[in-house]
Order: sequence, then structure tokens, then C-alpha cells
Amino acid sequence: MEEIVASVKRVTEIMGEINYASQEQTIGIERINRASIGPDDAPQKNAALVKKAAAAAVSMQDKATALSRVVSIFNIGAEMKMTGLPTPILEPEQQFDAKCALSHRFSNV
Repeated sequence: MEEIVASVKRVTEIMGEINYASQEQTIGIERINRASIGPDDAPQKNAALVKKAAAAAVSMQDKATALSRVVSIFNIGAEMKMTGLPTPILEPEQQFDAKCALSHRFSNV
């Protein structure tokens, strides 16, 4: 009878060790899973950042073009040519619109 009790205790200890090893293995697998997902996430984040940067560049170009049109009413001829930058050319009605925009913009100052 004592031999049976001792055997049952030993089986119980072995089952406890198997349970502990199982838990450790599960934790290890979860860590590996998280580590393998992490690098896949980085390219997606980088792609999103590149897309945002490209959109910002397009927006900035549009705003620079609009600003160039507005300030083209000022006579900067020779100075602009010295910088090598193109002198914006507007049609007369565009120049009038730009002048109106400027006068309206600064009338409240």
C-alpha cells in the first residue's frame, strides 16, 4: 500500500513538473510570436510615414506656387534673375486678383 501511495505522489509531482514546463513553453511561444510580428509592423509604419511625407511635399509645392503667384505683382526683376529662380508671369486678370487679395488681406491691419 505504501508503494502505491509513493507512486501516486511521484506521478502527481511529475504532472506538476509537466504543467510548469507547459506554462514556460507557452510563455516562450508568445514571446517568439510577438518578436516575429514586430518586424512586419515596421515596414507598414514606414510606408505610412513616406505616404504622409509625400502628401506634405505636394501640399507644400501647391502652397509655394500659390504664394509665388500672389507675390508676383511686386517688381523684383533684376534681383530675381540674379538668384536664377524663374520669374512668375501672370495674366493681367490674375495680377488684378492677386492685388485685390493683397489689399483685402492687409486692409484689416
